[in-house]
Amino acid sequence: MSTSDITARLERYVPTSLSSEAWSAARDVVISAVLACDPPDPLRAQVWASALSGFLASRTAWDKKSAPDLAALVTPAAIATYAPAVSTSSVRQYRAMLRRIAVAVGTMEPQVNAAPHPKKDASTLSSSYWPHVVDEGPFVLLDAVYAAHWGPFTYTTWRGIDDLALDLELLIEGGFKGSPQ
Repeated sequence: MSTSDITARLERYVPTSLSSEAWSAARDVVISAVLACDPPDPLRAQVWASALSGFLASRTAWDKKSAPDLAALVTPAAIATYAPAVSTSSVRQYRAMLRRIAVAVGTMEPQVNAAPHPKKDASTLSSSYWPHVVDEGPFVLLDAVYAAHWGPFTYTTWRGIDDLALDLELLIEGGFKGSPQ
């Protein structure tokens, strides 16, 4: 998508969380902040603008008559305590969007992720779920059959204990055919 498509979408956007007076004051600041994030498409830009507008609507430190000062409002502490009336997972998504905006406008340092988790193989996972069958019994057989047909049984192919139990049952009955994906 081109920047002009994204900008056009943001220019048409009117949030429901802010009054028309408050939106008039915040509009240019919100659009600039979202564009600073380099959104990949118009829809994502609008979602980020909506998140920022909702956040601004909840801030009592902003008079809603003048342009909001994002440096004073969009702080790590304010983001951490922001709790819109949505599900827990959505709150995390809103906060992630706000952190992205805060980094883009310079009110927050980018987060440095810890080292990625090492890939786990089936024996590591099985030892945490089924310690009594590691290196013996049907699990080893399942691992061997899986490896022969589809490659190593890795963390990304682990589908949970219920699916594994079903796979074992099918394997024992001789009906384990095709790809499990």
